[in-house]
Amino acid sequence: MLAGTSAPAVAQSALGTFEGAELSYRFTKTSEDYGYNQFMSGVGINFGNLTTQFDLGTGGYDGEFGDPSTWTLHVGYMVSPNTEVGAFYGQETWGGGTSDPYQYYGLEGMYATGAFEVEAALGTYLDNNSSDIYYQFLTVDGAYAFNQNWSALGHLTLTSNSEYYEDFVIIGAGARYETGTGMYAQASYHSMRGEFDNNILEFKVGYEFGNGVTYSNRGWNDVLVTY
Repeated sequence: MLAGTSAPAVAQSALGTFEGAELSYRFTKTSEDYGYNQFMSGVGINFGNLTTQFDLGTGGYDGEFGDPSTWTLHVGYMVSPNTEVGAFYGQETWGGGTSDPYQYYGLEGMYATGAFEVEAALGTYLDNNSSDIYYQFLTVDGAYAFNQNWSALGHLTLTSNSEYYEDFVIIGAGARYETGTGMYAQASYHSMRGEFDNNILEFKVGYEFGNGVTYSNRGWNDVLVTY
């Protein structure tokens, strides 16, 4: 979720400030006639202006879970109450954890002003058994809140420099509804164009504790929506 950083922290201790957490379920269906399911969790703890977030999730195609499993660590710095910059690193295993881990890393940032929020990341996804680059990516997510409940969503992903396939362009748009009690639901449509074309319907429901989490996960099917 795109979450503003100006809200007060939920709980403080000598070890840091609990900023928020999130649990979510995401389902996608593609024009290639396969589906993807994902359970994701995230928690954010801040140390003054230094921010940390840890994501952990698992997903699977056509109802099967445990393939892949992913984790991501985000570390950032709050330049202002509305602006944050940072870096991320994560690993992902496939085959129910039987594969060697794929690694991904990069830079990211978030900006919020009034009803508008935007999150961006520039990263690299590596092959698991060599130094080959599977792809490099730029991803941007935006949200505009019409009121306390409804928001419009936008998404853009560009990939390049892959050792294995041609570049992709993914453009998405959708809507999000928040109940005001931490629960939310959202739906989006994504158009993928590149080595092959794919149209993707995405549905997501979740629950936020405190301020939720700031950043999206950066795993394979988070960046590419579903592939």
